[in-house]
Amino acid sequence: MTHHLNWVFPADRFAVMKTFREDDSVFYCMSSIGTEAARATNYLIPDCKANYIFLKVQIPSYDAAYDILEKKGVKLDPDCRNGLRNSLLGMTGQYLDIFEHTQGSQIKRLIERNEEELRLQQDLNEF
Repeated sequence: MTHHLNWVFPADRFAVMKTFREDDSVFYCMSSIGTEAARATNYLIPDCKANYIFLKVQIPSYDAAYDILEKKGVKLDPDCRNGLRNSLLGMTGQYLDIFEHTQGSQIKRLIERNEEELRLQQDLNEF
């Protein structure tokens, strides 16, 4: 599965921009901190893509979902433990708080180590 990730992914860092609960699951909407640079660079280097991740954890509470991801090696911003406020100010703060970003390499390892448990989808309407 990880062969679909672009070449920058492991070195990239991701900010959790939004959290929400739906269907007894917790969703983390993550944006690459290189997204804006990737969009601009894409005109010069077409292989440079912006990375967005919608991570769905099939556990109904924020703290339990946060803890399971931490046990699996994905370190999220501690503010995510109880869910984010999802305001524009909050999203900006998440993006700017560079010391709390999640490493792309952590997400890549999560995929590699748990491939049999994961379901990847490209159409967000199917979540």
